[in-house]
Formats: sequence, structure tokens, C-alpha cells
Amino acid sequence: MAYSSINSADLVYKDYSSVMVDINFSRYNSSDESLSKTDVTYMLVFKDNMWKLKGGFVPGNLSLGKN
Repeated sequence: MAYSSINSADLVYKDYSSVMVDINFSRYNSSDESLSKTDVTYMLVFKDNMWKLKGGFVPGNLSLGKN
């Protein structure tokens, strides 16, 4: 089964109701071979007493592991 693994996470911005986090993650196939490494910046908002994903920003292309 293919899966993703987070390599690093860095807080970029935080206030009382929102955060932005830079995430670097790797995508692996079912043989544990690395398919890609990607940087994403996620924006989350605090709503209804929980953090919810508002958006994700990927510079360039995001590989889905298929050509």
C-alpha cells in the first residue's frame, strides 16, 4: 500500500484563529521505495473548537507517483 511520511514541519505564522505550516513530505510505494519528495504550505483556521484545513499551496507540480 502506498503511503506518505512527513519529513519536517515548520510553523510560518500563527495568530488566535489561523496558522500556516510548511511541510516537507515523501511519498512511498508499497515496496517502501520513495516516489517523490514535496514541499507544501498549509493554512489552517480554528473553527468550531478545532483546527480545520483552509488551503494547501504547492510550488510547482505535485507528483502523484504515476507518469
